[in-house]
Amino acid sequence: YLAIVALQGAAATSGRPLTPAPARPGQPHLRSGTTSRNNWQALAIVERCTHLVILGLCTRDTLESLRVDEWAAIRHRPEPATNNGRGAILWRRRRAAQVGQIIGAGYSPRITCLAGLMLRGLQMATKIRYILDPSLGFATGASIAASFGHREWLKCMLIGWGAGGAYWTIFRVKPP
Repeated sequence: YLAIVALQGAAATSGRPLTPAPARPGQPHLRSGTTSRNNWQALAIVERCTHLVILGLCTRDTLESLRVDEWAAIRHRPEPATNNGRGAILWRRRRAAQVGQIIGAGYSPRITCLAGLMLRGLQMATKIRYILDPSLGFATGASIAASFGHREWLKCMLIGWGAGGAYWTIFRVKPP
């Protein structure tokens, strides 16, 4: 997923070189506008890489959930339940996820990721793409917030949305 986002970022620069343009024959140094533009491009690359690292750190457990198609609340064995401690909350969360999985009421991580992928397809196939096109910074911020709130389903949706960009581009999905 992170490689797909990096490739999309490389395509967004339109192949422009990040090295300064050569000086004109009569000028000993570069124009300040060219240097300033290159500095902004370099800063944008650093910012994108920082977002990708933070996103990777926040979603590594979610990627494992997608791989095994089982929520982290079920995979991780909580500490023994105590009366009012954190262990009791984790035990209840794990138990609720197991019951939902048994009766089929809950969605698996892959289905949640697929929902994000389909929403991205809908966005790319309609004119909504001109109004709603969140950045990588939004995905990073939302992922941090989902980690803080212990909401793995939101990170699965974000991964599906991000992967959907490359997926639907392969099929040349465009607005009518």
